[in-house]
Parts: sequence; C-alpha cells; structure tokens
Amino acid sequence: MPTKFGEISYSVKKENGKYLFNISGNVEIPSKGIWIKNFNDSQTPKKVLINGNLQSNFTSDKILVNTVPALIEIFY
Repeated sequence: MPTKFGEISYSVKKENGKYLFNISGNVEIPSKGIWIKNFNDSQTPKKVLINGNLQSNFTSDKILVNTVPALIEIFY
C-alpha cells in the first residue's frame, strides 16, 4: 500500500489465542511512529510483543510501532 512515507504491507491473523500483526515494506517511520488501531472492541491488551520485545506503548485504543519490519503479537 503506498503512503507518503513509502510502501507498506501488513497482515493480521489470529493464532493460539493471540493476534499476529505483521508489518513490512520500504517505509520511513514517521516521527510519531506508526499507530495501530485496537480492533478488539477497545479491550486493553494484556501484553504486546514487537519482534519478541515486551512493549508498554499501548492503550485500549492503539499500539505504537517504531520499527519496520515488525511482528506484533497482541494478547488479550
């Protein structure tokens, strides 16, 4: 998908009780990062991992991503 920051691709799937959100592409990360809107009825995730690293930059509304490629694991 073309954006003003470059080409970006993503996929989402549910697997083993968690969501896997994969982001890839040739994209310059915006200064405020990439925000993923929470799509699980605004329920706050219990845990979020990005590329295997535990994250704290998320709310019931959105998850902050500062790197691409990124494999985001979202646990509810």
